[in-house]
Amino acid sequence: MSSCRTCSGIFLPTPRVILPPYLNQINYIVLIGYAMAMLSNYLTMKQQNLSFLSIFAAIILISCIPDNDDQTTIAGLKEPVEIIRDEWGINHIYANNQHDLFFAQGYAAAKDRLFQFEIWRRQATGTVAEILGERELKRDIGTRLFKFRGDMHQEMKYYHEDGEEIITAYTAGVNAYIDEILATPDQLPIEFKIL
Repeated sequence: MSSCRTCSGIFLPTPRVILPPYLNQINYIVLIGYAMAMLSNYLTMKQQNLSFLSIFAAIILISCIPDNDDQTTIAGLKEPVEIIRDEWGINHIYANNQHDLFFAQGYAAAKDRLFQFEIWRRQATGTVAEILGERELKRDIGTRLFKFRGDMHQEMKYYHEDGEEIITAYTAGVNAYIDEILATPDQLPIEFKIL
């Protein structure tokens, strides 16, 4: 296990435009401001100014406290990793080594597209008929007949000289997310619940 700059694990922001902390809290500031305005009706004019300034200063200070809810500890990392999701939902991964880079890529990809991965897995293993019914049986039989039976170590090296390390790290990241989500099945994407 490794740790991030300020906490442990992988930093995974929610998909949104990254704003300064005080702007992320703007809704709370508006709500508290409204409550302050209601309260100020009961105060005298001198007390209003002093109260408003002190409450406003407290709100600003509270809203600047960093939100660490987006930081997660993941077993399998060698060093700190940071994943920043931009406003278009693209993950930007910062890692100090190749293993952690591809591990984090697998983790983030599984988090974003777990159901797609499940369909691909079923297509590759010939088990689509288990979820989509008998009409998929011929495809499953064909998939099982054409299953790769060669040397996987040699096959992975065709992609890259470090192919085995890269693919193994990526799948370890995918599996780390699957282990995490299976611990909280209520968090599974809606597609899994429909099936």
